[in-house]
Amino acid sequence: MIPAILDQGRSKDVALVTAASIGQAIGAGLAAFATRDIFGALQNSSPAPKTALAVLMLAWLLIALLRIVNRTIAERLGQDFAASLRHALFRHLSNMNQSDIAGRRMGAMGLRFVGDLSAARLWVGLGLTQLYSATVVLPGAIIALYWLNISLATSALWPILFTVVVMLAVARQIAPLHSNLRSKRASIATSMMERVAVAANLNVLGRLPMETTRLEKDNKQLKSVAVARARTVACLRAVPEIGLAVAGISVMATAFLVSAPAAEVAGALAVLSILFLPVRDLAGVWDRRCAWMIARQKCEIVFAKPSHPRGERARSGAAIVKFDQVTYRGLNLDFSIDAGEKVLISGGPGSGKSSILGLAIGLNIAETGTVSFGDRTLRPVSAIIGSQAPILQGSLRRALCLGVEPRPSDNEILSVLGKYGLEALVQRLEGLDGRVGEAGRNLSSSERTGVLLARAEFTRPELIVLDAADIVLDPATVEAIGRLLDLTEATVLIACDTGHFDRFADRHLRIEQGQLIPHF
Repeated sequence: MIPAILDQGRSKDVALVTAASIGQAIGAGLAAFATRDIFGALQNSSPAPKTALAVLMLAWLLIALLRIVNRTIAERLGQDFAASLRHALFRHLSNMNQSDIAGRRMGAMGLRFVGDLSAARLWVGLGLTQLYSATVVLPGAIIALYWLNISLATSALWPILFTVVVMLAVARQIAPLHSNLRSKRASIATSMMERVAVAANLNVLGRLPMETTRLEKDNKQLKSVAVARARTVACLRAVPEIGLAVAGISVMATAFLVSAPAAEVAGALAVLSILFLPVRDLAGVWDRRCAWMIARQKCEIVFAKPSHPRGERARSGAAIVKFDQVTYRGLNLDFSIDAGEKVLISGGPGSGKSSILGLAIGLNIAETGTVSFGDRTLRPVSAIIGSQAPILQGSLRRALCLGVEPRPSDNEILSVLGKYGLEALVQRLEGLDGRVGEAGRNLSSSERTGVLLARAEFTRPELIVLDAADIVLDPATVEAIGRLLDLTEATVLIACDTGHFDRFADRHLRIEQGQLIPHF
């Protein structure tokens, strides 16, 4: 769930922001009365009031300093909340069904971790803190106005109230614009992420003009919505400028009507100039709130997805895997696999082979029933060989040792790579420090499989799942997989419709109409 704003010590920062706002209100009052005394001295041709001048300077310095403090604390508060939300999203996603994550658009997911977190940071760091500040400074400044002169204060209050009403009316137009803008951004992000990786291929196929035209159309729609939002926000920010100008004119007009002292008029105008800052900030508060409410809604959609903690893992020998009355996306599974047994699962395209592997390894969560590991209370140490196995950007060493504890030495790594045909890869990347691209994009299919096989050997797993449907089964790759299967004492599940691994299987099961039946 979305973290509470005041959790994890953030309440202290909110208290500091409130205290700084109170300090600004006090400074505004001091500045107003100091200005009144200075203009009173000018009007009476008295000597320069040194105390009033000093108080005015100190008041403005205090206000400036406290605004700096406010902004610094606000940024810390916003960054801390965004980090908490980022961690909560990542933890939740890590416990979701792999198939649910795979079904989400990557552009929208990317926006969740960039745009939505930015909206969260700006709302908590600037929106809320400016709202807290305004709720303290505005009443304080208005009270200072009334202390100066009731008539002048009343004449200024009505334009200020009218300004707030107009701001609320304009602000109502922003929310739908934010929603539309976010949708357009997600659409373009998804489109670009999908096409950038195959841009050269699209060019070769003659699709570049059509894709460029489509991109231009999407960009025009995005620009139109972005401009409309910017125009509405600009109008919203202009309202307090106009309103406070009207308030100033009203104060001066009233001063003539009631023959108010010039010193009190000057003090009132000084307070209005201070009032301008929080009122102008309120214009941005609503804009940030609208952005956050849209982002919050999208984050809540993710948190609403089922999520089950997968628990810790520990070693206690080859795993027993039990499917007890399990149902999952049309599959009905009730069988067990003995410790150290190698089971081959076959079935037609889309029959659910990969889903069964995902259930066994914990990437998918059963809709009903349970997947257990005998008497163990902790998950077995597992290895995945197939497209579901992660390869993160970084060094070749990192790709080979991801999740391996303890990490092998470089000499141990190099001594194993020959088994899986990776000597050429090491040479091509110029050693174990060579860079592997995002998701292993700079690796060939056989190299990627070799990395996963070597990682499995380093891991010394108790359970191996091998999704051969995701692997190009050339002779060298089949031979490399065979080496691991000959070597391991782990329990193994293999999803494959070819006869490449029949000789390794202790048992062959086939999926027919969602049921697993023996295959002979």
